[in-house]
Amino acid sequence: MIAASLAVGWSTCAAWVAWIVGGLACDESCGGPAAAWTDSADAWQWTAIVALGVALLVLSIVLWWAAKSGRPAVAWPAAITWIACGVALVLLMSVAHDNGPTLRNLLLLGIACVVTAATFTAPEREAT
Repeated sequence: MIAASLAVGWSTCAAWVAWIVGGLACDESCGGPAAAWTDSADAWQWTAIVALGVALLVLSIVLWWAAKSGRPAVAWPAAITWIACGVALVLLMSVAHDNGPTLRNLLLLGIACVVTAATFTAPEREAT
């Protein structure tokens, strides 16, 4: 339960940051013909950042529930999707800040993946 709770906490923070980054998109620096998506307020990537943040939060709650109720059949697909969303979010946000996938972001994602893997170790329980 501790590992699943940490995944929820990490996802909550990631969703909050994604909401801010996606909401602020590009302010007065945008305008005219954009050479890159980071220079266009209408780029789909800004919406994708927010959507991935929300997806991470929802999937982490599903993981927490699956760990609590001992349902690995639910945890596996949710965790794989959670990891994919996390990778996509880290990559998009890294590009949005013009620094590429930094070691810090990848380290945070790695920690989150380890927490997710720990969630799978919850024993399956009998339905009550």
